[in-house]
Amino acid sequence: MARRRLSKKLEGSAIGIARHELHLVSRDASNIEGNASGWVKPANVEEVVTILRDCHARRIPFVARGAGTGLAGGAVPTMGSIVISMMGMNRIRSVDADGRFAWVEPGVLNADLSRAVARHGLHFAPDPSSQQSCTIGGNVANNSGGPHCLSTGVTSAHVLAIEAVLSDGSVVTLDQESSPFDLRGAFIGSEGMFGIATAIKVRLTQNAPHHATVVVGFPTIDGGARAVSAIIAAGIVPSALEMMDAPITRAVESYVHAGFPLDVGALLIIEVDGLPHGVEADIDSCLTICRQHEASYIRRAQTDAERAIIWKGRKTAFGAIARIKPNYYLHDTVVPRRRLAEVLGKIGHIAAAENLQVMNVFHAGDGNLHPLLLFDRREEGIMPGECYPESTVLVSRSVTSCRSCSTKPALPRSRSFGEPSILRVWRIPARCCRLGRDVEIRSPRPRALGCEDSDMTRSKGLSSGVLRFEPDELIVTVRAGTTMEELASVLGSKRQRLRIPAIGTVGGALATRRNGPFPSDNFALPNIVLKIHAVDGSGNAFVAGGGTVKNVSGFDLVKLLVGSWGTLATITEATLRTEPIPGCSRWFVGAGDVGALYRPALVAPCRNGWCVNLEGHPDDVAQQAALLENYDEIAPPAALEMIELFSIAESPPERLEMTPAIFDICRRLKSEFDPDNTLSPLLSARWGLA
Repeated sequence: MARRRLSKKLEGSAIGIARHELHLVSRDASNIEGNASGWVKPANVEEVVTILRDCHARRIPFVARGAGTGLAGGAVPTMGSIVISMMGMNRIRSVDADGRFAWVEPGVLNADLSRAVARHGLHFAPDPSSQQSCTIGGNVANNSGGPHCLSTGVTSAHVLAIEAVLSDGSVVTLDQESSPFDLRGAFIGSEGMFGIATAIKVRLTQNAPHHATVVVGFPTIDGGARAVSAIIAAGIVPSALEMMDAPITRAVESYVHAGFPLDVGALLIIEVDGLPHGVEADIDSCLTICRQHEASYIRRAQTDAERAIIWKGRKTAFGAIARIKPNYYLHDTVVPRRRLAEVLGKIGHIAAAENLQVMNVFHAGDGNLHPLLLFDRREEGIMPGECYPESTVLVSRSVTSCRSCSTKPALPRSRSFGEPSILRVWRIPARCCRLGRDVEIRSPRPRALGCEDSDMTRSKGLSSGVLRFEPDELIVTVRAGTTMEELASVLGSKRQRLRIPAIGTVGGALATRRNGPFPSDNFALPNIVLKIHAVDGSGNAFVAGGGTVKNVSGFDLVKLLVGSWGTLATITEATLRTEPIPGCSRWFVGAGDVGALYRPALVAPCRNGWCVNLEGHPDDVAQQAALLENYDEIAPPAALEMIELFSIAESPPERLEMTPAIFDICRRLKSEFDPDNTLSPLLSARWGLA
């Protein structure tokens, strides 16, 4: 009945009810199978609105779907859902090469976008292994990363705005101007449970002028893992650090013929990109460290074609294992980099004890493990379900000794979220239809904390001090009352930093999203905030995020808290991602063109035109400086000069003009976190949320 009603309203759209079609859209690339009752492929936002309004009015469950390459069951329908395929919306609407952004529809393929903007010397940075077939909409839904997210960040660092249709058919634009809270950041990674993206404004990144791609072999995976930890500890952050163990290396070489050595215990792919002198210095340092850890094989790509086949080998690793077993179950877990060797060793021991065939291919640079459990689903007793307990035992036992880990969830496992529940903000019975997903909401009441001061923008009365600084991990955990000047001093002692002005407190910087003049890239707020301890308006403590350097599991409450001006919760503690201080930094002021520069650290308006900060290898900085005509070099600006030059915001925005749908979401957020309006009541009233 529902299909017939939709068919009459969507004359130009493809609507499928054939058995073989429903079989295809009832699963993704995971081992999870669902049951769709129909599928529809809208061609534009108007048709998406029509579908969702009809589903909302009749309580029809639905699931949005991209290319179906996901491995966590995100596109798998349950409850006889309608599947909404976004592959019909596949246009690149516009490209602004000067502004380095593009508006694209969700069905645009990841690699197609980069190919389309290559003539401008640009690309879309997130590069998951499925980038030849996955979509930008799917990247947004899963907050996808990829090998090169080690240096450039995951999808949330490259999405500036989202046009979305909420479950009741409301069309909204999610950006940092339309709302007092970062709804854009919360939407990314929500796997379609908050609405359906119909257009995405993506950040485009300059193509690097120089690359160094090296394949390094080690006798054991332990040696390779320790080399990775040593590279990061030396203050070098390559663009990619990828590792494969011996079994999967053999499978890949048999499949792709990339020239990988077959007599090594582990293979490490190191890539450094950027300006020539810096690239060569960093790759030389990386290889020196590898030799110190008994590297037995080193080969550098000499041509673009050789580099391409190396990356083809890495990115087709999952497909290559079909030569051994037809099926696999993937775990996606992040552990501290210093524990890589230990955890990999435990995985091997447990796999042997449990008689499991396991292969490892993973993003070594950020500790993102991908243990693959191989099996044949045709064997009696294997499916359904038997592989899940074994795989859970494997990973849970191997990471038990780690202080922190982040595991990306896979349906149909139930999920647990702390209080307040973000789901209730977007999925309320009065106006939202049932999404076709199995999700169990468990919201245990956390213990209450006493916190007299709720002014998160000043952090008055909050404890101060650096709780834990792990320079080898590029992570620092600090109390909210700590001054930014004190934190900068601690980090500077180990040649590390945050790109946040040394003004006020850590809590104040997070509450106001105080980036100062620095660009909102991978190393700016809120992208460097990994974990937050906070207290809501009722005095209940909760934790958002995770303590590892990469954490994209669950809903991103961190994005909502950063920049909320203390209206949702009081931050008491934060774990932040640091970065090494570059070898050379020079400042210039002038009025000339800066378009020829390669990724300057800063380009910001000032009284005399533009203030430009160039960082990196001294020879590269000198060559970049030579491109600046009519510019004068100046001394590095101190904190007071930064304020004078760049006018850092010290007051919250005035009352915002929000659409009814955005206002409703923000009001519900405020009600969930602070039902009695005890946090920043005057500011909440100014925004109309009290």
